[in-house]
Amino acid sequence: MAYSRLFAKIGHLLSTPIAAMLVCSLGCTPVRAAPGLCGTVPYQSNTGTTTPTPITSSPQVWSFVSEPNLHPMKVTINTYKPGTSSGFVFLAPYAFSDDATYGQPGSLILDNDGNPFWFHPLSSPNLMNTDFRVQHMNGKPVLTFWQGTLATPPAYTNVPAGSSEPGSCYYILDNTYRVIRTVTAQYGFTSDVHEFLLTPTNTALLLSTRAVPMNLSAYGGPSNGYVQDFAIQEIDLRTNVVVFFWDALTNIPLANSYEPASSASSSGNIWDAYHLNSVGLTDSSTDILVSGRNTSTIYRINKPTGRIVWQLGGKQSSFTIESGAQFSWQHDARFLPNNVVSMFDDNCCVNNADPPPPGTPPSHGLFLQLDLTNMTAGLQKEYYHDPNLNIGSQGSTQSLANGNVFNGWGQSAYYGEFAPGGNSECDPASNLSTMPRCRAATIHTGPIVKIGSEPPITHRASPPNRTADKRRFTPRGTARQKSGVGRYSAVATPAVCCR
Repeated sequence: MAYSRLFAKIGHLLSTPIAAMLVCSLGCTPVRAAPGLCGTVPYQSNTGTTTPTPITSSPQVWSFVSEPNLHPMKVTINTYKPGTSSGFVFLAPYAFSDDATYGQPGSLILDNDGNPFWFHPLSSPNLMNTDFRVQHMNGKPVLTFWQGTLATPPAYTNVPAGSSEPGSCYYILDNTYRVIRTVTAQYGFTSDVHEFLLTPTNTALLLSTRAVPMNLSAYGGPSNGYVQDFAIQEIDLRTNVVVFFWDALTNIPLANSYEPASSASSSGNIWDAYHLNSVGLTDSSTDILVSGRNTSTIYRINKPTGRIVWQLGGKQSSFTIESGAQFSWQHDARFLPNNVVSMFDDNCCVNNADPPPPGTPPSHGLFLQLDLTNMTAGLQKEYYHDPNLNIGSQGSTQSLANGNVFNGWGQSAYYGEFAPGGNSECDPASNLSTMPRCRAATIHTGPIVKIGSEPPITHRASPPNRTADKRRFTPRGTARQKSGVGRYSAVATPAVCCR
């Protein structure tokens, strides 16, 4: 298959939470995007802490005679069974600011054997890429990612951990890896790491953040505090006009948060009450699906009115959640055909507790069947890691074109592919097809995605290198795109023995 034909077939994956409301008409005054590149200068540490230099000479890091300046991390393939889908994996590895990452941070495409196909290194350990994937703009395939500084302690404590620092933005590249444009959140908001979704109408749906001053004493926080407001912005890529805006603080009660307001004391007095982490399309062109990690809620929002149509989970759920279908601290919520909602259910934790509290259920991919007549949500299928894992941040679950499911286990740096049926907490090895792991324990990955069966490019970037072309996403919670296969059949509700 020609590269150009393959590239056109590449799928995508997203993850992010959302918040608040305000609708702009098409007549809003355009705010032109700044020309040139962005997110190329690391944000200055507010603590003076120096982030360790990446380790580039190690058995855990690739080195190339022909490209001595390229040092992507390696992954270990723990399981690789027949039936694994062909394709490439897109990821964006990085480390927290107190760790030395193995290999350079950046955007990395791997094949199923873990071999690099294409790699875009960044110039500083305090610069990251996230949400790296293939999408379509004007009917043509493009590559997209977020770039900037992702706040992690101890170097960055001025905002909640996992937040975007000012100066970040989104990149769109054509199928020759040429930057064709950048996009930045507007109205004084910062471009968030979690989601940058191109729509069939050539708009971009993105998440953004802004600290709003507020007396938090009524919630147990500081009187001179702030709320981290999350906004969904939809930008017309032809005019750069914001055509839709919705923010959490206007629409979601602060009392619905499970994140203690007292946590603001460790992040510049900013309370991360919502932490929206995905926004996606639905079966209606007027509705979107948004995930709020710190409210443990998934929202369906009507764009023309800004109204919340329904809430799944959390303190004000519109649905009765049946046994086995409970979830919390989730990522990467997607609306699928026949009223199915998929997500990565972290099940963990307030303040990203590490280790998690005793008795915390394992993290896993989760599919729920919604009954919109009786307003119930039941378990359809789920996908556990073998052995079970508790993930304090990030994670993704991707439905592949052939029916298989591809999971990224967030900060653990594992990803895996399963057959369609799912598995159970008691039998997590069922239907497992592949289970690679990033070799360096300090590596973090956000949403991971898998795509296609051949490199998603028309021709290789110049100069040619020994890295490959498959893209995966990696902020503090990554997703992955793949066209994969995982071996599992039969939906299994977790047995009592596992609890």
